[in-house]
Amino acid sequence: MEKKRTIAEIHSAAKTQMGYFYQLMCFVKAFVRLESGDELHYEKKDDIDLSSATRGKQILIQVKHTVQKRNDKYINIKDNSQELWHTLGTWAYFLKEQEDNHNDISNYEFLLITNKEKELALLQPLTDFQNGIISFDEILNYINNIRLGETNNTEREKFNKISPALQQRLLNNMTIITNQDNMVEQIETCIYDKYSLKHNDVCDQNKAKHLKDTIISTIFEDLYKTNCNRTFTIDDVTEIANPILYPDKKLPIRKPTKKDILGVDKNSIFIQQLVDIGELNTEDDVYDEIDLGIIADKLTAENYYDDLLKYHFKNYDEIESYKKSKKKQWRNSFNNFNFDLINHCDGNVSPTEFMITKCATQVLHEVRTISDEYGQVINDGTFYSLSDIPEIGWRYDWKTKYKKENSNG
Repeated sequence: MEKKRTIAEIHSAAKTQMGYFYQLMCFVKAFVRLESGDELHYEKKDDIDLSSATRGKQILIQVKHTVQKRNDKYINIKDNSQELWHTLGTWAYFLKEQEDNHNDISNYEFLLITNKEKELALLQPLTDFQNGIISFDEILNYINNIRLGETNNTEREKFNKISPALQQRLLNNMTIITNQDNMVEQIETCIYDKYSLKHNDVCDQNKAKHLKDTIISTIFEDLYKTNCNRTFTIDDVTEIANPILYPDKKLPIRKPTKKDILGVDKNSIFIQQLVDIGELNTEDDVYDEIDLGIIADKLTAENYYDDLLKYHFKNYDEIESYKKSKKKQWRNSFNNFNFDLINHCDGNVSPTEFMITKCATQVLHEVRTISDEYGQVINDGTFYSLSDIPEIGWRYDWKTKYKKENSNG
């Protein structure tokens, strides 16, 4: 027969569950705010840890929750609060461990988030130290003069056992944020801000609520399935958000970065094809704006197809069907402008390079005037992408010239 739990045990379990939910909601908020290149983990290096690509920082996040209230407000976090000293002890131990293993600790920041009210006298001297108003000795003296119980004093000893250099690094790079309540509402606010949704628009309200609920349930399920052994990125956010925000199956265009554009091999088949008809110039070390635009269009189109597949807006067959329609459009232009050249060749009369280039340029310019449901950039980029395989070409002799080179390469 199962033993009945006491009221105290039931209350303790409820507090644990609420604390877990609060930590999860803090994680979801960080998830919604992810940017390109960021990586987010749950209970890996800390309660939450974030690798911020834009800031070049590793941010360790401790989350502390309380259910205790006084006068309808959560109790205060004070200088002698267990949450504070357990956090400091944990971070001190982490830094010492990293130093002992000769790991780089120069880019770490430390963040404590709590729903407790602020009654923390330590914040003022800590801020003064970080702003250079008081010295390290003064902040250290303040910390060591705080009256603590036995448990918290043990945590303070962990802090005092690390080197002065590590102590300074920790104190200079730690932030305490209090009064963080109503995390679910904060998540929804982040969604409105991130995706520029309107609070007074019923459609946007429904999207925000649906997205919030879907993100929370998806995160919970992912963490459960992977036992928290999972890296979250902006791609995970987009995968959840796009089908909800863009139900009409129109994805936003994901433009390539300048690094991606400049990283394209100048010996690529599509570039060779354009160089040979005078549309691109690779002799200079620096691309001009027209060259960069052409390369960007190709990469943008390829990004778009990847996103259509990834976010389940289109399947592979649908995308291939679209590409086939582009090849048909190209073939019509190619046959039209190269008709005389092909006839010359059949008659064993070699066309001049001027004639070849002129016809090739006309083919290229005509297919770039085509517009369709995906827009001009995707249209043009698709032709460049097809010419890189190559499945199409601009010169009448493209199959012989580029397919042979490609197979030998």
